[in-house]
Amino acid sequence: MATHDSTKHEADYPLGHSDEEARRLAAQALQLEGFTEDVLRRAGLRPGLEVLDLGAGVGDVAMLAARLVGKNGKVVGVEQASSSIEIAARRKPGSTTSPSSLAI
Repeated sequence: MATHDSTKHEADYPLGHSDEEARRLAAQALQLEGFTEDVLRRAGLRPGLEVLDLGAGVGDVAMLAARLVGKNGKVVGVEQASSSIEIAARRKPGSTTSPSSLAI
């Protein structure tokens, strides 16, 4: 059975996975949120859908998609970098405020 070396994959992202990079990505996502929402709506995201976000990073698009699919929808974000998963988990809305099922 092959083993998974997460450190190699984390090193594959040229800008790294530091807290500073996570903050930069969050700021970038905030600047592009309107555009990203428009793209997701044009792609057909609507209440009740199930969405898979591959390469979810720190979760910005997954959380936006969760708002669009609503409480009857579901979003699953998949990310290989453990540091990004930890950041996304901290940023994920609490279960009482989450508009849909969001698993990262």
